[in-house]
Amino acid sequence: MSSGPIQPFLAGPFAVVCRPGEVLALDCETGQDIALRGALCAGDWTATLRGLGQLGAIRPDLERLHVALTTEQPEPLTYRTLLGRGGWEILFLELTGQCNERCRHCYAESSPERKEQLSWPEIEAVIHAAQTLGVRRLQLTGGDPLVSRHCLEAARLATRLGVPAVEIYTNGLALSESLADELCPLGVSFAMSFYSHRPEVHDQVTGTPGSQQRTLAAIERVVRRGNELRVSLISTAENREDLGAAVELLRSVGVGASQLKMDEEREVGRGRFEDASGRVPYALLPEAGPSTHGAAQGGGKLCVSYRGELFPCIFSRAERLGSIREASLISLLDTPLTARSATPRLELARPEARLTCADCRRSEWLLGRLAPS
Repeated sequence: MSSGPIQPFLAGPFAVVCRPGEVLALDCETGQDIALRGALCAGDWTATLRGLGQLGAIRPDLERLHVALTTEQPEPLTYRTLLGRGGWEILFLELTGQCNERCRHCYAESSPERKEQLSWPEIEAVIHAAQTLGVRRLQLTGGDPLVSRHCLEAARLATRLGVPAVEIYTNGLALSESLADELCPLGVSFAMSFYSHRPEVHDQVTGTPGSQQRTLAAIERVVRRGNELRVSLISTAENREDLGAAVELLRSVGVGASQLKMDEEREVGRGRFEDASGRVPYALLPEAGPSTHGAAQGGGKLCVSYRGELFPCIFSRAERLGSIREASLISLLDTPLTARSATPRLELARPEARLTCADCRRSEWLLGRLAPS
């Protein structure tokens, strides 16, 4: 094309990159790429749009692209515009890599021996950025966030800044009565994982003797105080036959059916995916359905790891977007993007093995075709 858009841009659901003799459009909703080459791209931009409109009469995908290019206001193509469509639903903030359990399937490879953690200035900067970005839910996680000396102050800061929802994802082992008395009045919610009604099975999964009783006690503390709570049952090889009875136990201590989630072990960190979807009894939780990493559909996700790395989701750890130790979170999100110079990099194997959510899989597909410009 001799004239027309030069910088990559977003038009409706399409990420568009124009290069000499080529227009590449990636459909963020359907996961389809459209490459226009040859005579269609030999003239100016107006001629390209006119030719695209004519082809749209016989190809619905091209008609959809033509409508977007002629009716939608273009936006710069950045991590922010690509991943934050519909606003930011959740930001996962890993305060520390240290944990008082050593779950054999931990996605973050946490353990009592890990020492990596975010400093208070780093945590403070991310929370302020979350407020600026309009993040609807901030999850303080880890490792276990309650072993971080900054957890209480982080929760206080987020609520003081008016972040709409602050969630603490913890195994509950460190949630003493006194700490609950400080956290719960802030209005924070809690999320925990639970594995079996049988203490020995739960403790086998966590690698921590006595963990089932302590997690159950923490759940009861939150239930008594009336804070929002969700409990995820993660299906592993050890506990798959116990999930029904585990649901009954949790219901007996006051956890509502809609507060329960379920998912399979995923192939992230120490986890190993067994493709057990046909055997995982999602039907036990018809009111809740499978876990979606704590995020509702329709908004973007971000994760800042305990090493300062920025990921598009807490499980999308193969897609590093930068580091908050090199640039601010907001400046990282405003990084301009373009198509990869060669053919798209190979797809990461078995996205379903790592990612529960369809939107996370679409994001991974898009990021495999785009790179910082």
